[in-house]
Amino acid sequence: MVGITSNILLPNLGEQNYQLRHGLINLIERMQFHGLPSEDNVLHLKKFLRLTDTMRILTNALDYIRLTSFLFSLVGKAEDWLCDLPNQSITTWDQCST
Repeated sequence: MVGITSNILLPNLGEQNYQLRHGLINLIERMQFHGLPSEDNVLHLKKFLRLTDTMRILTNALDYIRLTSFLFSLVGKAEDWLCDLPNQSITTWDQCST
């Protein structure tokens, strides 16, 4: 496993320490996106943003939280899509949502 990195390069939060809560992860896992033709990817992103926007966090941690929690919202073909991207090719939420 040496040398294997994530497709997402998380932003540096400096001295701040942030941890995703289990409740948030559970909520996100209930609305997973599979990448099937019958699913609406834009609707999935809207629901995901609505959920993450309810959190009270520091502004500079928003990309970090969205990028780390987004991983829990993908399964199947959608998760395969993310895994097929070059390592550390996503560095912001804007890149990921595009």
